[in-house]
This record gives sequence, structure tokens and C-alpha cells, in this order.
Amino acid sequence: MAADPLLKLLPYGLGGTAVLAVSLWAAKLYFGKLIDTLASRTPDGLARLAGRRPSPLGRRYKRYRRAVQARYATHSIGFGESGTIDIREVYVPLQYDHAGRREDIYERIRGETRTVVLGPAGAGKSLLLKNSMLLWAADRDRGRLPVLIELHRYSGAATAAGGDGDGDGATGGADLVSLVVEELCRPRTRAAGRVRAFVARALEEGRLRLLFDGLDEVSRDDHDRVVLALRDFAASYPDCQMIVTCRNAAYYGELAPEFGHVVRVAPLDDASIRRFLWHWPGIGAATDADRVFGTLRRSAPLIRLARNPLLLTIIAHLQTGSLDPVGGTLPNSRPEFYQRAISHLLARDRVMGRPITSVYKPSDKLAVLQRVALAVQEQVDGDRLTIGRARLIAITAELLASTLNLGPEHVDPLLDEIIDRSQLLERADEAGSRFRFPHLTLQEFLAAQALARDVDGLLGRYTADPDSWRDTVRLWCAEGSADCTEVVRAVFAMDGTRHRVLALECLADAARIDAAFGAEVIASCLASIDAAGERSGGRSPRSPPTAARAATPCWSCSPAPPSRARPPRARPRCRRCRRRAAPRRPTTSRRTRTGRRSSRRACGRWASPPSRR
Repeated sequence: MAADPLLKLLPYGLGGTAVLAVSLWAAKLYFGKLIDTLASRTPDGLARLAGRRPSPLGRRYKRYRRAVQARYATHSIGFGESGTIDIREVYVPLQYDHAGRREDIYERIRGETRTVVLGPAGAGKSLLLKNSMLLWAADRDRGRLPVLIELHRYSGAATAAGGDGDGDGATGGADLVSLVVEELCRPRTRAAGRVRAFVARALEEGRLRLLFDGLDEVSRDDHDRVVLALRDFAASYPDCQMIVTCRNAAYYGELAPEFGHVVRVAPLDDASIRRFLWHWPGIGAATDADRVFGTLRRSAPLIRLARNPLLLTIIAHLQTGSLDPVGGTLPNSRPEFYQRAISHLLARDRVMGRPITSVYKPSDKLAVLQRVALAVQEQVDGDRLTIGRARLIAITAELLASTLNLGPEHVDPLLDEIIDRSQLLERADEAGSRFRFPHLTLQEFLAAQALARDVDGLLGRYTADPDSWRDTVRLWCAEGSADCTEVVRAVFAMDGTRHRVLALECLADAARIDAAFGAEVIASCLASIDAAGERSGGRSPRSPPTAARAATPCWSCSPAPPSRARPPRARPRCRRCRRRAAPRRPTTSRRTRTGRRSSRRACGRWASPPSRR
């Protein structure tokens, strides 16, 4: 009876009690160490949690992603019904040439801290930066926080910051910081102070990717100050990634050595053109894309123009009928493209029979656009891309009164037609205080038309600012309204290699030029290339054989050789004799199934002997 209480306490006997005791002891050892570890880490974790401050952007970080998608998903081109394209649908990755092969520019510049992207007008440099912003916003690029800054706005930021324009690096750096803060604050600015503090810390820690677009769009007076500010900015924040885009004709290495990595945009290849046509709205079928591409391939001038993204966009518009509703042949030059697009946009309300028709003639609106483009192109004290509303109204009123015989009451209605209906001028800000052309090339083309009969004015402007007026001179020569011999001759006579190169480019684009002078320019350029090759220690591959070399007889097959001794390597030989004297590759032979022999060259390929028919 006395054992019953003991059995109730130890239902499994002494063995079960021992097993339970050992299990409790092992659990104490394991969980005791775990509890001690957690207890030791808890104060540090709580301290870090208490000391961690929320990001100054806070909810604005996600809001910034949404703002990037809404702002950069579309790109204004000034053509078509909407005047914009969806970058996410039609963008084709840009490439560059590296060791004889094509590589993606975006993948290349992602790994570089400092990069300068160069390319001609309309090469897609701005689209490259916008596409990189969209990739980050879509969470496919988890790198640094990107900020896209248009450098033509730098002068306005300098004025707002109180810069004196003397090129002070500190002032320039402060202006660039203000532009970064302004971009991150859009569309709301109530947290500007917190954002500025965040930008200061992010710059020091290297958490920003700064995309500076359009160094060539900075005015001439501000160019040196912007270059100095960019170099000082790069030196002050070495851990941040910075990318600058510029036209290749306007860049002379002034950002070196801070920006030592330079990438040049290559023209679109056939695969990129086909991909672009495939994704273009209105073409979007394999048969249609192949038909358009076949049309381009059959014309050498057309396929050369199509390798420029901007001109390929105009070609796509022409093919889909948005620029030519009745259909027609594709133009073969840049001026023809721009002229057809502008003419359609100025008169499309009447051509398409829309209920809202234009009141003013397309020629009157074209005259206003030409005068405004020339005024914007001539600006030296501000950015070379936008114009204020007050000056726009003044230029329009002066032209209407002096040339078109219209009163000041027609200024606002005519500008509304140009801005709202034709879309050849667009608002540069939300307030509508400044305006700009959809693309700098359109502005340069209209400025060239405005100077069609003013050769001295064109040359004077180019002499004063060659970088800003270079493409305008090319478009003036290609437009074909006047003989460009005088202009090309004056440019070719200027000192400097870049002027001679421009003369050669104008000769290639010229519609009307003296043939004898063109031959003189080509001969002079070839002579310069030969001279450069001789100075480098070898003959240039582009130079043709000289008359003396062509008249020298071959030593081997000449009827009267100078001697029967073996000639040295310097003795001339014709192509046939050189081919005969070339050493043959060693070959081996084998017997085939049919009993005939076949030879194997040194490269490893087997070649069967010819048939004995």
C-alpha cells in the first residue's frame, strides 16, 4: 500500500524519471545559451532601432518612383497626333562599338563611376537616360537613386541661388545641389528642407546616380561655368555615379580627367531598326515591319537616315500615315523630312477636315516659328533651348506688324494655334512662362530657314560660336534653297581641323555646290590624310596610289628586268606576281570512299578535287 503513492509520482519507474531528468538538463543547456545570446543582442538591437532615423524622403520615396514612371514614360518628339511616344513600348537599346563588336551602352555605363555619352543630334542620348530612370522605377535596377537633370536649366538655378557667374566652384556645386533637390521634390515641395538634408547625406555616402543631360544645350556664356561646376562636383563627391550626355561635335574633352570614360553612340544596326518598326504602333506586324525595312534597304540614302533614332521615328510616322494621310514616297534627306513634318503639322486641321480649323495660314505660322527659332538660337545670356513668354510675344508682334500686316490682337490666337494645334512649340514649365521646340534639331532647321538668304549673317554667327551653329550650317547647306559654295568655301578657309571637317560634311549634304570646288575640297582632305599617314610612319590605307607608283614596272613580269638576281623586298611587283610568289599552305591528303583523293588545308577543312568531266 505504501508503494501506491510512489507509483503515482513515478508512473514510468526510475528509468523514465532518469530519461526525463537528462532531457531537462540538455534543454537547459541549449535554450540557456540561446537565451543568453538573445539577451546580449537585444540592447544593441534596441539601441540601433532607437537610433535609426526614418528616411527624410519617407513616403516620398515610393511617390518618387511613381512620379518617375508618370514623367519619363513618354517623350515629346513634336510629330504625330499626340506628339509623344511611349518609351517603354518603342525604345531600342543603344549600342557602341567595342573591338569590332556591338555592346549595350546601358550595361557598360552602369559599371562606371564617371561617363560622358557622345552622339550626333537625334541619336537617343536623352532617351537613354529616361529609360534608365524607368528601369529603376520598375524595380529592375536596384542600384543608386537616380536623378535626371537638364543642364540647360543650370543658368536659371544659378540666378536663383545668387551666383555671380564668375565660375566659382562652390557656387556651381550649390547650384547643382539645388537642381537635385528640386527634382526630388517634384511634384510637391513642402518637404524641401528634409530632402535637402537627405541629398547632402546621400551625396557624401555615394547613394545617388546623377544623370546630366545636354551639355551642348548650355549657353555659350554659361558653358565654362557649367563645366567647372561638373568637375568640382565630381571631385567633391567621388562615390556618386555621374553621367553626362553631349553632342560629339561640341565636346573637346573639357570634363577630363574627372570624366575619363567616354562612350560614343553607334548608329542603329539592321536588327535595331527591325525591332523598332516591330514595336511601333500602327506597324506592329511581321509582314508590315519587313515591308518597311525592305523599302529602306533598297535605298542607300534612306537606310543611312534610318540609322538615326529621330529620323527613324519620322519614317515610322510617314509609313503609318500620321504625317502623310494620302501616302507618298519617303524623302531622302534630313531637310526633306523636317519640311514635310512641319508642313503637315501646320496644316493638318484643314487637310484632315477637322471641325476645329486653323484661322491663320501655315505660311504665317511658319514665318513666326522661323523668327522665334533664330532668336532662341542666338541667345548667349541664358539657355539655348527655351524662350520666355514676354519675349515670344514681342517677337511675334513685331513680325506680324512689319511683315504680315496683322495687329497685336492676333498675337495670342496665332501662338495658341502653334502651341496647342501644331505642337511645334511646347511649354517648358507648368506655369507656361517659358517655351521650347520639341527637339533642338527642329530649332536649328527653322533657324537655317530663317537665314536662307543671309549668307553673311550665317557665317558671322558661326564664326562667333562654331559649336552652337555647326549643325545649323549643315542644315542650311542641305536645305537646297541657295547655292552653298560660298558658305562651304568660307568655312573651309578657316584655321582648324574642325572647320575643314565641317566643310567636308557640308559637301556631302549639299544640294547645290560647284563641282570643281567640291573636287578641290576632297583632294585637299585626302592630301591631309596622306600627310598624317606619312608622319605616323606608314601609308594611309585611304590614299590612292600615286602616279609614280602606278608607272613603276613590275620587276618579275617586266620585259626588261634590271638583273636576273633575286630582287629585294622593296622592288615593286604587280598583284598577279605577288599572288604567285605567296607561300602556299601545307596540305595533306586522304582517300575518300569513292577512291578519289581530297586535300586538307592548314585550317583543317577538307576540299574535294574538281570533277573530271
